[in-house]
Amino acid sequence: MRMRHMMTATALTALMAGGAMAQDDATDNTMMMEGMTPSGTTVTFPAINVAQDGYIVIHETDADGNPVVPQSIAHAPLMAGQNTNVVVDVPGGLVEGEDYVAMLHVEDNGNSTYDFGEDMTDVDVPVTAGGAPVTRLFTAGVEMTGDMDVNMDPALPDDSDVADEAGDEPGLDGVIEENFDTDAEAMTDDAMTEDAGSAMATMAPGITVAGGTISGSTLTVPSVVAEQDGYLVIHAVLDGEPVVPASIGHTPVMAGQNTDVEVTIDYPFVAGENYVAMLHVEDNGNSTYDFGEGMTEVDVPVTSNGAPVTATFAGGAM
Repeated sequence: MRMRHMMTATALTALMAGGAMAQDDATDNTMMMEGMTPSGTTVTFPAINVAQDGYIVIHETDADGNPVVPQSIAHAPLMAGQNTNVVVDVPGGLVEGEDYVAMLHVEDNGNSTYDFGEDMTDVDVPVTAGGAPVTRLFTAGVEMTGDMDVNMDPALPDDSDVADEAGDEPGLDGVIEENFDTDAEAMTDDAMTEDAGSAMATMAPGITVAGGTISGSTLTVPSVVAEQDGYLVIHAVLDGEPVVPASIGHTPVMAGQNTDVEVTIDYPFVAGENYVAMLHVEDNGNSTYDFGEGMTEVDVPVTSNGAPVTATFAGGAM
């Protein structure tokens, strides 16, 4: 039987002490999972906000609901700002009914590779808020709701206004509740409102790639929401970053909700390679996508909360 190392939140935080990174702004580092049902070999996060480049990492849990660390079973890269419809491929698949922990980690050694693990616990460390890792507990096959907080330290009660053993830091439940009182969650709730008369006015710009399809060089995106006419633009990814201002394909989108949006790129999508879909605005009135080398002041990326509206996906793994 394989031996697994198990740590509580307090032990993990102690392990990280003196490490390369500690981030304490909960509003800049959040995960939104409401409405999703994790299952199969992928976990799709509707929205993840991070203060700097990093990773969303999936950990198994022990019998007490604590994450098994530093091991992990899957991860996906994140870019600083808002990341929408983040897909994490789980090679071994999720076990129905089992609990897992999603944890934010930071990219802190500059190699764009997730390195946190056995004998490497001082690099790409967990993002913290209030002295505890930023995490989210979920159960495979169970729809996520807004009240599924995770308390990784069994010494802490669920109403974690009490201090943990590190001193006066708040317990993890309080951190999670604070994390999810965010504009991203509120905007998504607005976007799902069924009141057709007012929904379009309140829907935030966004790109939904989960459930999309790729055929050769053509990507079909289930939904794109734009506040005004613009473009869905596909960028290649190099060293974990989108290649901009260059692009490999684009298609126009109208103000409001666009469904089954097809965009064809310059060459067939490569299975396993990452790409970034980015929303741009039509702002110079000529109905032509002009953003590019020497033209970065027109048809610029749409931003939300100060970050471009994007969705990262892998070729052949929608």
